[in-house]
Amino acid sequence: MKKEYFNIIIIVLWIFANSQVSYGQYSVEWARGFGGDRSDEAKCVIETNDGNILFAGEVNRKQKHIWLLKTDFSGNKIWGRVYDNNFSSGAVSIIPTQDNNYIIVGYITRRKNDRNSDALIMKVDSRGRHIWRKSYGGPLDDKFTDIVETADGGFFVSGYTEEEIEGEKVFWIVKLDKKGEYISENGFSETQEDVSNSLIITSDSNVVVAGYGIYSGEKIMRIVKLNQDCEYIWDTKLENNVFSEIADLQELDNGDLIFVGTQKNDYIRDFDVFLLKYSSDGDSITSRKIGFTNYWEEATAITKTYDGDFLVSGFRRGDGALNSNFLVYKIDKDLKILWEHEFKKYSLDYAYSICELSDNGFVIAGSTYQLERGIDYASLKYKDLNKTMVNFVNPSANKMATEQNLLSVEVCISGYDVPAQVDVVVNGFLYSNTAFNNLTVATSKCKYPMYIEINLEEGQNEIEIFVVDKRGFSAYDKCEVYYVPPQQINW
Repeated sequence: MKKEYFNIIIIVLWIFANSQVSYGQYSVEWARGFGGDRSDEAKCVIETNDGNILFAGEVNRKQKHIWLLKTDFSGNKIWGRVYDNNFSSGAVSIIPTQDNNYIIVGYITRRKNDRNSDALIMKVDSRGRHIWRKSYGGPLDDKFTDIVETADGGFFVSGYTEEEIEGEKVFWIVKLDKKGEYISENGFSETQEDVSNSLIITSDSNVVVAGYGIYSGEKIMRIVKLNQDCEYIWDTKLENNVFSEIADLQELDNGDLIFVGTQKNDYIRDFDVFLLKYSSDGDSITSRKIGFTNYWEEATAITKTYDGDFLVSGFRRGDGALNSNFLVYKIDKDLKILWEHEFKKYSLDYAYSICELSDNGFVIAGSTYQLERGIDYASLKYKDLNKTMVNFVNPSANKMATEQNLLSVEVCISGYDVPAQVDVVVNGFLYSNTAFNNLTVATSKCKYPMYIEINLEEGQNEIEIFVVDKRGFSAYDKCEVYYVPPQQINW
């Protein structure tokens, strides 16, 4: 039996084919599992304000509870916190806030073993300590599934609420202030069941919410656009007579929208990843399906990358197969697939969330299941092979001493393209901002070598190199040199 999650984390060693192969400009850096001997699932992942990774989901101690887990970029646990009480609860989405705290949304039951829940919003600090908690809903089932922060520190949340009279689920959008207090709401119930999975604030300061509805017994994609007062602008129901659902969405620079989700194929057990592009005024532009016959493939989340493309997370499972695999696509704004990767571990693995990190890599969160081990948080990090980096070759970054005041410095710069700018700072003052002119032809050991001579001052000298690449990302390194003046001889 595994050790409980509140004592120690467990590390699952994932075995996968062609581990040395890169995908686009990425390669797998590490894969980890965390959890106890019951059902533990990571539903969302973000980068923290201090440059680490925060997972949110649920653990099972006879009933479910929210669990936050913070790790560094290497997947090492920093802290974990379980919100244990007499109620069942779960986290579906988490975001960082403008005041360097975090907001979690999901659900919480009203009493022990209650099958119905209220929609939950909870604020915690940087250590996961509770600041405040609010719940909303009626006597039946209610749940928040996504949240965005507004410019004034308030929030829009979406999900569903179950109507008391007819017992049908309603597309539900709520506006709250920065303390989680109610401002306004709206609901849409034009089908037999309407559930929102995701929302964003668009560049025109409106809100777009997406999910699904059930119409004539079939699940169909549903999109609604509202203004800042939760008032209706337009909505779309994709009545294509096959099972379909939107999981997540992003906005393009021109205001168009990209949706990712799942659509049923002709084969009764065959589901495909579905990509959809819409204009800001609700007109369909293009769509495409991705998948193999007799495979269940599903898209669960989408995130925009630094280079203007998009990463899509999901999973793939063969018909009758006992295992499913993490799946990731990179697509461009025209829905063209740039590359895909299926991460094979030979267990049941489901990816629910994806996040690009400040090191230009990205992390996927979900769940992993192996017999006799139960379900664990699953996390998988990819590194960016084209990340711009800089390091001192001569002298090394370690402290050194010299008796020569004219120091020949050699620096190695690596990255996607020739640097856009290189600044050399000596003892806090800009020494040269045209140093990239000194870049030489690439060698087998360095993509962009750079040489520069620096006049040292007596005593300690600090040399810093700041590099900005053409994508706008920066790299940095420094070294310290002690210039020892020649001894003077007194006659």
